[in-house]
Amino acid sequence: MNTETLTHPLDSLTGDGATHTLPDGRTLRCRITPDYDYRVTDDGDWFGAVHPVEPHKYAAHHRGRPHGFDGSACIITTHDGERWWWMAPADVRTDPERTDALRACLLDALHFGASVVALELCAGTDAYGAPIVQDYTIVGSVLDAHDPVTLRDALGELLCDLCDQTDLPYLWDSLEGVPGYVCGRCGDHFDGQHTLCPSCRTEQED
Repeated sequence: MNTETLTHPLDSLTGDGATHTLPDGRTLRCRITPDYDYRVTDDGDWFGAVHPVEPHKYAAHHRGRPHGFDGSACIITTHDGERWWWMAPADVRTDPERTDALRACLLDALHFGASVVALELCAGTDAYGAPIVQDYTIVGSVLDAHDPVTLRDALGELLCDLCDQTDLPYLWDSLEGVPGYVCGRCGDHFDGQHTLCPSCRTEQED
């Protein structure tokens, strides 16, 4: 098969409901739905220690720091006004830039939650015209799933899983040599998990 005529499925699966038609007529479909079971504490200590601010039973102010929170802990407020105690990880709190970046990520996670990303293998349609799902792979607790790089990474893993559990290994074989990433500067396709192709990265370093 001439790989120059192939389009990588991930180039088409750019959002919820996006599809990619396979050579045999079946389609891959991306689905993104809210992960209602996600909690920031599901990520272990990646965010550090997080605890909701509790009101004082007999006073107007809140209770003190939760057990285990030291003097580095602070109160953060989400976009919708919820207040949380937060103590950044020890290896982050000494770096202001990393602390600010992690705080922003945490606030988004507290406000927007996470998503479930599914990759469906569909064939034909039912009596209502909806695609018939033959098989699927799924991953939850995906933060910022609508970010193109995040979504592409998640779908790339799901595509590997789908090829392993179905009759799609031919698809993976046929795509050998078809680069899976698009350069953010020149638009060329290339292999490797970077935002720029090797040529543009070299120019940037120079």
